[in-house]
Amino acid sequence: MAAGNLRAALETGKLEEGARLIERAVEEKKLRAATLYVSRQSDSFARAYGEAKAEDAIFLIASITKPMAAAGVMRLVERGEMALPDPVHKYIPEL
Repeated sequence: MAAGNLRAALETGKLEEGARLIERAVEEKKLRAATLYVSRQSDSFARAYGEAKAEDAIFLIASITKPMAAAGVMRLVERGEMALPDPVHKYIPEL
């Protein structure tokens, strides 16, 4: 937290407010599972939501860079600025 400490955030309900936002997103089916963990010195705040059974649940996170790069390439193909059969070094000489 930029200003103040975790204890002050807990006392003012700021973390509870954030927790409610996550809880609402799970209830509205915008998220299937989530965890919230904030720690500072000896204070900590932890919650698990939805399909996350514990605060230390492990999530698999996929890389989104490849699909985004592929979408960008396809846009260039659509605009005629690139052709799929072209060699990569035509656009990136270092390769």
